[in-house]
Amino acid sequence: MWKLKKDQPPFEVVDGPLAGHVFTHDFQYREIPEEHKKAFVRVKAAKAPGKGGKKDA
Repeated sequence: MWKLKKDQPPFEVVDGPLAGHVFTHDFQYREIPEEHKKAFVRVKAAKAPGKGGKKDA
């Protein structure tokens, strides 16, 4: 997963396989445009929350 760096402005891809995609802050992306790779930071994917705790006997 990838996230746009805080110091990078949001942008829209105009060419290539991701044309038309808008990349903004506070979202995580599976695919990013290779030519803009330096504008992103790799992040761990969020796991689904587990139930946790013990069952009542």
